[in-house]
Amino acid sequence: MKFATALKFYGNNRAIARAAGVSDQAVSLWKASGIIPIKSANRLEVRSHGKVRVDAAVYEQARSA
Repeated sequence: MKFATALKFYGNNRAIARAAGVSDQAVSLWKASGIIPIKSANRLEVRSHGKVRVDAAVYEQARSA
């Protein structure tokens, strides 16, 4: 999941951190990389009731880069 996708839905870094169950600092690192780690992205998808979705292509592109 791209960071921008989560930010658009959740509104701010703190809300993303709470929904993902991680620290604000972790979210800052995600913002810098632009990609949310898969486990946290899955949590965000579940907690949004599917309104934000994990995009497998994002992780495939990151792996091949």
